[in-house]
Amino acid sequence: MSKSKNSVIKLELKIEKDYGNIHHFISETRETIYSAMLDGFKMLIDSGVDSVELIVNGTAENINWDTKYSLDLENIHSYGDNLMDYFIEIEAFEKCELIKSLKYKSHLTN
Repeated sequence: MSKSKNSVIKLELKIEKDYGNIHHFISETRETIYSAMLDGFKMLIDSGVDSVELIVNGTAENINWDTKYSLDLENIHSYGDNLMDYFIEIEAFEKCELIKSLKYKSHLTN
């Protein structure tokens, strides 16, 4: 990873299990996807790149699909709020502390 501006780090998260329906996929992989988003935001702050693209590959209802999340300093707060709500709900307070730290650091680099 370089510290050059105008660059994008690409992350890929492959979820191997074939879920019977999209609702099971969402409920069973939410923590994994949200944790990957946190890793992406940490890379964004630590590396100084413009954005991180997280691509989630999954299968539900026998359909393969990709979802792309563009993580940048502009959306760290809106995504961070949603992530925070979820991690509070499951009592993963160490992740809440990480979110608070990343949001603070984003102000310093912006």
